[in-house]
Amino acid sequence: MEHTQSSDTVIQLRASTFDRDLIDQAANLAGINRTQFMLSAAVRDAKNLLLDRTALFVDSESFAAIIDQLEHPAPVSEGLQKTLTQKSPWDRER
Repeated sequence: MEHTQSSDTVIQLRASTFDRDLIDQAANLAGINRTQFMLSAAVRDAKNLLLDRTALFVDSESFAAIIDQLEHPAPVSEGLQKTLTQKSPWDRER
């Protein structure tokens, strides 16, 4: 769920003309303005960094179940085996 709130805080930064033009070009392709593009990219990267640095804690029973699944994975089904061994559509001869 996205957090929506009115924009009431100013964030300022300096950039080279080259970087600004690059950002403007990408924002234009995305159909949004520079501010929306930069804020979206910054928020996405901030969330990813925080998620990468977040520790998950589970009780010992849940941890044992996870380890068991990793050490004893389910057998590969016939459908999965077929998917894993067939050529990709772009690698098939025409």
